[in-house]
Amino acid sequence: MLAAHPGTPADPGHEIASAIHDAAKRERLAEPLLVSLAFNESRFEPAQVNRRTGCAGIMQIAPVHWRARKIDPFPIRWNVMTGARILRTFIDKCGGDVERGVSAYGGRGCVPSAWAREVMRLAVVLDGRVSS
Repeated sequence: MLAAHPGTPADPGHEIASAIHDAAKRERLAEPLLVSLAFNESRFEPAQVNRRTGCAGIMQIAPVHWRARKIDPFPIRWNVMTGARILRTFIDKCGGDVERGVSAYGGRGCVPSAWAREVMRLAVVLDGRVSS
């Protein structure tokens, strides 16, 4: 279901960690939450493309956020920052409920889902309690 995009850095780990740190701070999100979301979305593969949905990059950004504006969705920093901004928007739309916001990010609306629970579970394992 996922395909790689050519031209991705061979070892993007440091860039991913830096982008997640900065995005978490900017959007007032817990770093472990963004780490868990990135892992669940793409296994940290910056060049991933979902062949069914067209979602792209580490945070699997939907084409609606980049295609019409002709933005390359694969640069790590842009992808992570955009994903964090979208997640913050969904959390806010879901009344500040982080799990429901994660569920909305995954296309499930502000309704708890097994996928969102898995993202939250990993975030807690990484760093204890997660809050918005």
